[in-house]
Amino acid sequence: MLNDATLSSQRGRQEHRPNESVRSLTEHDNEDEARILSEIETGIVDIFSDAYCNKHLVYGILELVLVRLVPELAEKGVGELWEERLH
Repeated sequence: MLNDATLSSQRGRQEHRPNESVRSLTEHDNEDEARILSEIETGIVDIFSDAYCNKHLVYGILELVLVRLVPELAEKGVGELWEERLH
């Protein structure tokens, strides 16, 4: 009959070796991850390579920030605000 000490020492001697199915599963996961990263690079991030799109994106972000900082810009233009402050 085995006691707890014998069982624990036997467990310590066992080596964990991945079998072939686990190896092929990790290779499959790596291929899926590479395919997903490639799709992100070519599909989603590729839109930022277009200068026209980048220009509008930057203007949109700038407008959002300025409207948050100076809310009256949303109601009136820069020229109208200058006239109002000068007179």
